[in-house]
Amino acid sequence: GVFQRIARSHAFEMASVVVVIFNSLWMAVDADHNRAGLLHQADTQYRVMSNLFCFLFTVEVTIRFLAFERIRNVVKDVWFVFDLVLLVFTILETWVLWCLIEGFALDASAMGNGVFRVFRMLRMVRVLRL
Repeated sequence: GVFQRIARSHAFEMASVVVVIFNSLWMAVDADHNRAGLLHQADTQYRVMSNLFCFLFTVEVTIRFLAFERIRNVVKDVWFVFDLVLLVFTILETWVLWCLIEGFALDASAMGNGVFRVFRMLRMVRVLRL
């Protein structure tokens, strides 16, 4: 199908690599300069870039998911499962947590960010598999 052609194309593969590399570079900038404990508390440029990378990773994983001929084959692809788990935590940190804090006026300072930092660092493993 069309999603298989996209997912198997050289252009899609190269675009994915470029996004991962830029995300890795951005993570270094973020680690050095962003003093906010949670994304919700970060300066605008950090929130914008986090949302951009979350969107791009969501598009990538969605295309890869739709490229599977059979849904049961998803669990057989270890790298896809790894990327999916990372994406889930990225979405939780970037979009869900923000909605909870803003929507329910939760105290962001009471929330720990250690789990999200671990998953942010695991994104670096994506670079190693390239």
